[in-house]
Amino acid sequence: MSSSDDIPTSTFRPFASRWAGARISGSAGGPFLTPIQAPDVVSPVTKRKRPNLVGPQTIVKVNVHACGDGFIDGDETHHQSFPIHKNHICHYSPFFDAAFNGNFAEGESQEVDLYEVKPEIFGIFVNWLYTQEIMSEDGEAPSVRSLVYLWLLADRILVSSLQNQAIDLIERTRQQKGNDRLPSEIFPIIYDNTNANSGLRLYVVRVCSAPYLAQIKNSKNYPPQFLLDIVNAIRDRSTGKDRLASVLMTPYHVPEEGGGGDRAKRLKTQ
Repeated sequence: MSSSDDIPTSTFRPFASRWAGARISGSAGGPFLTPIQAPDVVSPVTKRKRPNLVGPQTIVKVNVHACGDGFIDGDETHHQSFPIHKNHICHYSPFFDAAFNGNFAEGESQEVDLYEVKPEIFGIFVNWLYTQEIMSEDGEAPSVRSLVYLWLLADRILVSSLQNQAIDLIERTRQQKGNDRLPSEIFPIIYDNTNANSGLRLYVVRVCSAPYLAQIKNSKNYPPQFLLDIVNAIRDRSTGKDRLASVLMTPYHVPEEGGGGDRAKRLKTQ
């Protein structure tokens, strides 16, 4: 069980931090949950048996808002409440475990407001809690853009196994399309919401630094830092391969147990 004493304070910006944008208070001005660095987090999945639905269950509620906290958004499709079995969401997410079992107002109300998250993305997460499969409402694989938002959500709520499934599915989708490219619309999203050591950022740099790719057409989707990272990746690459048939995804995964280390070191040979 987590408590507020376990969580250091932080002023990181939304999404770049794992916790940003999620208010852990039932009223304005209340406390926030703040970041726990990935290497210090031990995945609850490796420490406890998987939850089940046998016996009486406690239901908690997560109110998801696409807008930021304090903004007025009258579009009802941008707000949705999700009743969820407490044992499931707390088992997979240390963020919600701290919220519902810690010394926060949510521990009393058993209700959390989550901001700057699209309800449809959170819905994919809720379905994953029960099935361990990533799928959209129509039963198909989500778009790459949705998978990027899902990865960012999982990063924020500390579900590393979902991050790894999402990034693997991005790569499989890239291969299945047969054009060896990623949609450029995802690049500003990734660079606005991750740091330099993010596995997702390093992955897109690896893909986009392949020597055979077509010319850049939509320059607004290529942040300056992204272009710099691509140039540096090309310079550092030691392989002479002409094509990128597939990417070994393990170096881009988030550690699911304590420890971890600097994953960037493993990427220099890619």
